[in-house]
Amino acid sequence: MIHLKAWLEEWLDELTPILKQGQTFQLQYHGPNEVCSDPKVLKNVVMNLLSNAVKFSPENKEIQLSVEQVKGNLQLVFQDQGMGSPHWNWNTCFNVSIGHPMLSTFMEQAWV
Repeated sequence: MIHLKAWLEEWLDELTPILKQGQTFQLQYHGPNEVCSDPKVLKNVVMNLLSNAVKFSPENKEIQLSVEQVKGNLQLVFQDQGMGSPHWNWNTCFNVSIGHPMLSTFMEQAWV
């Protein structure tokens, strides 16, 4: 079991040094206290999306991560101010299949 809110806060703190000037992380958490997930896989997904958000967002912009439970699933939504990805690239860039009932990213949304 992962104490997800504390776990996410820890990783946001760890990534703070890579923020560009004026960038900030904002976490909105409305999920359960604990989740059952593979911490290594979850870390790879979260860190990849957050580091890309930092890399492709301009200075002085907020990077948001919101977490909520939707119809029995945990929804992680990453929102940044970057230029985005072309629509034709979404199916290859934002699709992860690792054998979980549903772990994929689409338009920088992750369902875990």
